[in-house]
Amino acid sequence: MIKTILLILANVACNSAGNILMKAGVKRADGVDLTSVSSIVHKIVLNPVLIVSVLCYVASLVFYIFMLKRLNLNIAYPIALSSNLVVVTLGSSLLLQESISFTQISGMIIIMFGIFVLTR
Repeated sequence: MIKTILLILANVACNSAGNILMKAGVKRADGVDLTSVSSIVHKIVLNPVLIVSVLCYVASLVFYIFMLKRLNLNIAYPIALSSNLVVVTLGSSLLLQESISFTQISGMIIIMFGIFVLTR
């Protein structure tokens, strides 16, 4: 059980980090000229933040595969998806200074309750 929880946490951490880093990397690539191959390569393909975000997604996929070995898909997928939604929303607020509305906070509370019910 502890290994499964650690796999879930690792999956959520890597996937959420990948999402937040992707947004930060896209901000850094502002002003890219999509008609210029050298601009695309320099500002997107060689963007270290975007490269790390892709590595986070790959790690997340590996953890998710191991989760699927231990959990039914109808449990693993909702837990991963909803947990990522909550962590990305909070992380984007704290790290990217994006605003969160009261409605979003209410929704996250409902989602967390749903995760609790789903895992019982």
